Amino acid sequence: MSVSVGAHLSDSVGFLPTIHAPKNRATLTLEAATGPYVTVFGDRDNLARLRDALVELVAGLDAEKALLAARMLALDEDTDTTLDEQSADSAA
Repeated sequence: MSVSVGAHLSDSVGFLPTIHAPKNRATLTLEAATGPYVTVFGDRDNLARLRDALVELVAGLDAEKALLAARMLALDEDTDTTLDEQSADSAA
């Protein structure tokens, strides 16, 4: 790799694949409607590595989101329990 580039993915970014079968290579261009683009070049094996890394990344994001949701639910339940206990103490 010869350069570092960041690309923010959004709904407006298009993915434009180009296959170069005789060379066992392909490119994927990430193109914004407003102009700038980034092209990823790779042979089949390295594109498969990229795919696997993205699958792992998405799975990790889903797992973290589920953990966060569980923590938020637990905090909400703890708050409800505390409020119920305070209400019962006030009524007594």
